[in-house]
Amino acid sequence: MSQTSVKVATHDPVWTTIRSAAEELAKTEPVLSSLLYATVLNQHRLEDSLAYHLSQRLGTLEVPALLVQQVFEAAYDADPEIAAAARCD
Repeated sequence: MSQTSVKVATHDPVWTTIRSAAEELAKTEPVLSSLLYATVLNQHRLEDSLAYHLSQRLGTLEVPALLVQQVFEAAYDADPEIAAAARCD
């Protein structure tokens, strides 16, 4: 992750809100904690979380989830407007 990405992750109110909600939910709903850690709490930025989550849904035997995740990450890094649009959504 670049220095710019670290700064964005640090000053991203959308991501901060999502992480805070996930932390609270993980405390009160232990059954969901594994999913919350994998999808949100172990990710550094909203982009990373989206890439992970979408890749887990779209990965197949022919196109593994890790490859799909790398494609999403490359797209987010190449075009910051994609992440901006996700935040607006």
